[in-house]
Amino acid sequence: MFRKIIYIGEFNNQAIYFDTEEQVPLAASKSSLLNTQNSKHSWKYIVCIILILILIRIMCRIFPILDPFHEKYSVATIVYLIIVWVGAGVGFPIIMEKILYKNIKFVTPTTKQAFRGAVYGNNIWNNFSNKKITKSKKIWAWLVTLCIVFFSLASLIVGALVFNMIGKTIGSEIIAISLLGLLPGMSVFLLWQNNIIRWMRIVENYQKRKIKWN
Repeated sequence: MFRKIIYIGEFNNQAIYFDTEEQVPLAASKSSLLNTQNSKHSWKYIVCIILILILIRIMCRIFPILDPFHEKYSVATIVYLIIVWVGAGVGFPIIMEKILYKNIKFVTPTTKQAFRGAVYGNNIWNNFSNKKITKSKKIWAWLVTLCIVFFSLASLIVGALVFNMIGKTIGSEIIAISLLGLLPGMSVFLLWQNNIIRWMRIVENYQKRKIKWN
């Protein structure tokens, strides 16, 4: 169900992975889109997207002629939302797969030093004051993962309820509804592509010297 080889981080301009079966660190040329330092500011892009959606919504209310849905939910609105949901839900994991695992077929064994550099350079540590796996950090990882999965399931229910809104006036809620498709995509990311629970388990074993390096 889960990946045998998982992404650990970056080191020396390479993407570093860990083979969970063979217990060996691996490395491959990283994608040009993979940049740990720049990804620290990725939240700014999300804010910009939301602000753009809000601005579009405001312009549609000021100039109704610009609103393709004429201020009411319709079949056209539902089709538009479905396209946006599918695009976000499928597109996000595809993009992240290219970013994190672009050259996974060409991995080669690397050193424990490279593995250590990738571990302690990972942006996950930005959420904490120290770089040591603790019970509270593991609880945090579980809560984040479970919350995203729960809201992803809830988004499917909310999406189905949109069909009952046909004929009703479109309000600011259209912005949040348009972003629902991101949640299933984020679930795929957290469970399959960048599972922080598995990542922390590996790092904990490393910090406690439980990994039997082959």
